[in-house]
Amino acid sequence: MALDPNSEEDFEYLKSSLRIDSEDDDLLLKRLVEASKQTLIGQIGPDDNIFYDKNEQFDLATIMLTDHFYKTRSATIENVTSIVPPFGVNMIILDLKASYRVHTRKVSDISAD
Repeated sequence: MALDPNSEEDFEYLKSSLRIDSEDDDLLLKRLVEASKQTLIGQIGPDDNIFYDKNEQFDLATIMLTDHFYKTRSATIENVTSIVPPFGVNMIILDLKASYRVHTRKVSDISAD
């Protein structure tokens, strides 16, 4: 997959995107990235080691969902009107679902030949 929390370069990019300077929550962030990726894959379609690799939309949705999980990680949140994922994540998921269907059809067509 493109965004790998175990890659130092990817992880620093993630922290920069989320505007996190300290190392206090590094382990939590790595777990949240994995949870975000699995959540997205569960909503889009199984990983075939091709579709999600270097997929910029998937990376963006992963970063956005990780940010959401990081900011709403408390069991009880004060002064927050909603803890649903950002609209942009849902929009990207819908687009990726359509792209995933096209991708799987192409792969199955190639396999059939």
